[in-house]
Amino acid sequence: NQTLLISAKIFSIVEARNIQNINMNDHSNTYHVLQIIPDMGTGGAEKTTLDIGNELVRLGWTSTVASNGGRLVAALEAGAAHI
Repeated sequence: NQTLLISAKIFSIVEARNIQNINMNDHSNTYHVLQIIPDMGTGGAEKTTLDIGNELVRLGWTSTVASNGGRLVAALEAGAAHI
């Protein structure tokens, strides 16, 4: 299991796909991505965090977001974990 840390304010999903040349469709390894953001309100960084989390889960990865909560937590928890 490999863990990657992504800051939603720095990386877009395209950049996330290029981290250390990892093949996002390679299911021979399990990856767990942790995103840390102050809160999950309705701003742009929060929506990007939600989009990245959902895309990672869709690709078979494990995605966790750490925040102080907010309006988008329910949508996030439909696929990714929230702490």
